[in-house]
Amino acid sequence: MNTKETAPSPSKEQVRDWLRQRRIATGPLPDPEQIRRALGWETNAERNSLGEMHGHGRSGC
Repeated sequence: MNTKETAPSPSKEQVRDWLRQRRIATGPLPDPEQIRRALGWETNAERNSLGEMHGHGRSGC
């Protein structure tokens, strides 16, 4: 049993849009975590920890 929770893969259109933007952008590629966040392809655990870091945790705010 795989316990790693993952979000659904980004759509082909989301990936194509991101690639179009990267062709225009200058500088080095972002790290894989930034790419996953930009495409909405992060695990639920990553999403929860990011929410807590930015004050969007379970406190009901």
